[in-house]
Amino acid sequence: MKKLTSLLVLAAALLPLSLLAQSTDYPTVTLWESPAKPTINTAPSHRIPAIVRCGDGSLLAVCDYRYNLSDVGVNGSQIELQYRRSEDGGKTWSAAKTVCPKVSTRSNWKYAMGDASLVADRESGEVLMMCAAGSTGMGASTASNPIKVGQFRSSDNGRTWDDGQDVTSAIYGLYSGNATALFITSGSLCQSRYVKVDKYYRIYAAFPLRTSRNGNTSGVIYSDDFGRTWHVLGGPTTFPTNTVYEEAKVTEMPDGSVVIMVRDDAGKSNLNAGKKNFNIFTYTDSEKGEGFWSKAVSGITGMKNACNNSILTLPARRVSDGKNVYVSVVALPFHTNDTRDAVNNYGRKSVGFYFKEIASIDDYKEGSNLAAGWQRGLQVTDKLSAYTDLVLLENGNVGLLAEDNGKQGLGADGNAETEAYDIIFRDIPLSTLTGGLYETDLTYGERESFMDGNILARTGGVAGTAVGMIDADAYDYAPKTQQGMEAIVKASREGALQTVMLDQSTPYRVRSVNTSFTDENGKTSTYDLRLWGADETLGILAPVDNDAACLSTVFGFLPASTADGHEILALNAGRHGRYVGATPSAVNTSVPLFEQTDAAVMPPTYAVTSAADGRSTFVCNAPGMASFPAIHLDNHSRLVAWKAESDNSHFYIEPVNEWTIPMQKMEGLEGSYALVNLPFTCAGLPENTEAYAVEYLHGRVADAAIYDDDCRPFAVTYPLLLVNRDGDETITLQGLAHSLYVTHLFPHNILSGTLQSGFTADAGNVVYGLGVQDGLLSLVPIEGGVVPANTAYLTLPKAEAREFYYLNLDGTIDAVSAEKLTRTSSAIYDLQGRRVRSAQRDACQSKNGQSSMFNVQWPTGVYIRNGKKIIR
Repeated sequence: MKKLTSLLVLAAALLPLSLLAQSTDYPTVTLWESPAKPTINTAPSHRIPAIVRCGDGSLLAVCDYRYNLSDVGVNGSQIELQYRRSEDGGKTWSAAKTVCPKVSTRSNWKYAMGDASLVADRESGEVLMMCAAGSTGMGASTASNPIKVGQFRSSDNGRTWDDGQDVTSAIYGLYSGNATALFITSGSLCQSRYVKVDKYYRIYAAFPLRTSRNGNTSGVIYSDDFGRTWHVLGGPTTFPTNTVYEEAKVTEMPDGSVVIMVRDDAGKSNLNAGKKNFNIFTYTDSEKGEGFWSKAVSGITGMKNACNNSILTLPARRVSDGKNVYVSVVALPFHTNDTRDAVNNYGRKSVGFYFKEIASIDDYKEGSNLAAGWQRGLQVTDKLSAYTDLVLLENGNVGLLAEDNGKQGLGADGNAETEAYDIIFRDIPLSTLTGGLYETDLTYGERESFMDGNILARTGGVAGTAVGMIDADAYDYAPKTQQGMEAIVKASREGALQTVMLDQSTPYRVRSVNTSFTDENGKTSTYDLRLWGADETLGILAPVDNDAACLSTVFGFLPASTADGHEILALNAGRHGRYVGATPSAVNTSVPLFEQTDAAVMPPTYAVTSAADGRSTFVCNAPGMASFPAIHLDNHSRLVAWKAESDNSHFYIEPVNEWTIPMQKMEGLEGSYALVNLPFTCAGLPENTEAYAVEYLHGRVADAAIYDDDCRPFAVTYPLLLVNRDGDETITLQGLAHSLYVTHLFPHNILSGTLQSGFTADAGNVVYGLGVQDGLLSLVPIEGGVVPANTAYLTLPKAEAREFYYLNLDGTIDAVSAEKLTRTSSAIYDLQGRRVRSAQRDACQSKNGQSSMFNVQWPTGVYIRNGKKIIR
C-alpha cells in the first residue's frame, strides 16, 4: 500500500499550498488546513467537501468554515461556506473566499450555512449551490420549525455569487405538509446527460427525509430549470422501497436510470455495517418524472462507520481486452475498527476507492445487482479521513476532494470525535485507482445496448422488428430513444405491450438466428443467412455481405386452418406463388418447394412459433419424419428437417416495411434510372418518379408504356423501368404488401426479372440492361450476362438480337432520330421473347394521353407470369 509524505510548495501569485506526494501517479494539494488542536471559538475548522467542473472547464471547490466545530443547529453553531477555483485542472487554486457571511440573528436562515451541494451547468456559466441553513438542526426539525434549505447562484462559473435565497418552504412544500425534516446532501449534485427540457439538462438532488405519515427514508428531487423549481422523482407519494434515512448521492446510468447511494450506519458492532445502500429509479415517462423504485439493498464491505461519500460513473476501457464499459467509483474510509476513541473516530480513517464495472443492465437493474460486485482499489491515505466528493476531470482522471489528516477536537455537542480536517484535492488516473484494470475513455458513450437491456429486464422481451418481439415501431423505438424505451416499459407495467404479429398482407424476410456454419470443406464462416428458393428446394443465400442490398427472397404468410399455424408462401427466383413443401422423409434432404396449380389442393401447413426474443420456428403439421418436424439449417448450408429445439432451427421473421432502390445516373442524360423486379406490391411511387413497361421492339427501338399508378399499385414481381426526374441517387418505396393473387391485367411487358443474386442468362441469349446510345437512354448488352438481384432485364435469342435498343419513353425517338432507325419488324414479344400475335389496348390511358400500352387478354381469373398459369 502506498504511503503519503508531506512537502510544502509555493504556487506563483497564489497562497502557499501544501502538496502531498504519495507517488508520481497523482498530485495532492491541500486547499484548506484546520488547526492542529481545534477547540470551540479558538480557530475555525473545515469540513464537508464539494467539487464540480464548471462549463468553462474550471474547477470549483467548496467546504464548511465552522466557527465551533459542529453541524448546523448544534448548540448555536455558526458556519460559513468558503470556495476556491482552479483553471488548470487542480494544479493551482485561487485564494479562499466566502460565499456569504453569517449573521448574528438566530432567526435568519444565514445564521449558519453548511453542507454545500453543487452542480454546474455543462453548457453555460451557471452554478447552483444548495445548503443546510439556519439555527435548527436535523434532529430538532419540525414542520413548523424546520432545518432550512438555502440556495445560492453564480452566473460566471463560481467566481461571484448572489445574495442567496431561502427556499425552505418550496422544498418542504413538495410533500404537502408531510415532510418534517430534510436537507440536500452535501457534495456534487448530478446533472443528467440524457434528459433535457428546454434550456437545461435535468439535475438531481438527494436528501434524507423524515415525514409525519410515511416514516423515514431518503429521496430524490429533480429540476428542469436549474433549480428554480423542483419536483419529487416519481411523485410526492412515491417513496423509495427499503432505502435508509441518511445522507445520499445520485448518479445516472447509461440507460437514464437514476441511482441513489445512501450512507448506511446500521449496527456498528457488525462487520457488515457501514455499507452503502443502493436503490434504482426506472423511468416510465421522464418528461413527467414518472417511474418506479427498485428495492434498496446495501453493499460494499470493509468499513465500520459510514460517511457521506460520492459515487461517480465514468466511461472506460477494460485493459485486459480493450472492451469499452462504464465504471462506477466510490471513495470511502477503509478502516474497520468501530471503537470510539481519539485515534480512529468510529473508523473514519484510511480513505480509498471501491469500484465496479458497469458492462450491462445486469450490473444495476435492481438494488441487489448494484450492491454486489464492488472491488477494493487504491488507498490514498492512512490518516483520519472521512467525507469525499468526486468529479470527472477534463483530462479523464478522477478528481477527489476529501477530508484528510483529521484533527481531534471537542465540538459544541460535546462529542469527542474528529470535527476538523484538512480538505485535500487529488488528481488520480482511473488506471491507478483500479490497479491497472481500467482506463478512462472519454470517447465512449454507448447507450443502446443498455436501453435494450432495460427493456429486457423490465418486460422479459426484446424490442425490435422480428415477429414475437416487442413492436419497436409502435413505440418509436427505432431509432432507439429514451422516450421509446420508457413507453415500452410503461406499456409492460400496464399490461398493454404490443408485439410484432404475422400478417398475411405483409412481406417478410426470414433469416437464420445462427449465423455461423461449417461448409463441406470443414471451413467455418459467419454469414447473414436468409432463406432462398433455388429450383425446387429451399436453400440459403450466403454470404449476403457480397450483395447487401439484395432481397433474395421475400416470404408471405397465409392463415392456415389450424389456429397456431400459417402457410409459408415463398416468393423467389423470379416466380410468384410457390409454397414450402412438407419436411422431407429422409435426413440430409432439402425441404422442397412446389407450385400450386389446383385451388382445391392446399399445401402443407407449418406452425410458426415465435419467442419474445424474436426467435421463430417452423414446425410442419404433417412432417415426413415425426421426430424431425422443423426446418433446420445444417452445417452444409442446406435447409433440412430436424428438431425444433436446435439452435439452427431458429429464424428471425422480419417485416419488409420499405425498400430503397439505388438509381443510376446516365452520362449526358437528366434524371436517374433503374430496371427493377421486386417481390412485393407497393402502394405507389415517390414524387417525380415514373414506372414504364417495355411493350415491344421496333427495329432498334424499345417502345415503353407508362405504368400509371392511378390505375394500379406498383406490382409484385413485375419488371419495370423506373425514372426519377429529379436525378435522386436512391428512391424509397413504402406501403409494401405481400400480394399472392393478381386482380388486374398488366400492360404487356417484354422485360423479364430476377430476384436471385448474380443471375446468369442462358448462353444462347443476349441479356440487356440500361445504357446510353447516341445520347439516348437505351437497352444495351450486359457484360458477362450476369444480372443483379431484384433487377429487370431484356433477354433475346442471339439470332434475333441487335446491338442495342433505344428506349422510347415519350414517343418522340422516331421524330428526333428517324435517320438512325430502320423498322424491320412490328412484332410484339412476350416475356419469354416469343412473338405475341394478338393483342388489344388496355383501357387505362398513359399519362401523356396516348393509348400506347398493350396487354395480352388472358382469361378471367387467371394471369400469366413467365409462362406459368396462376389461379386466382
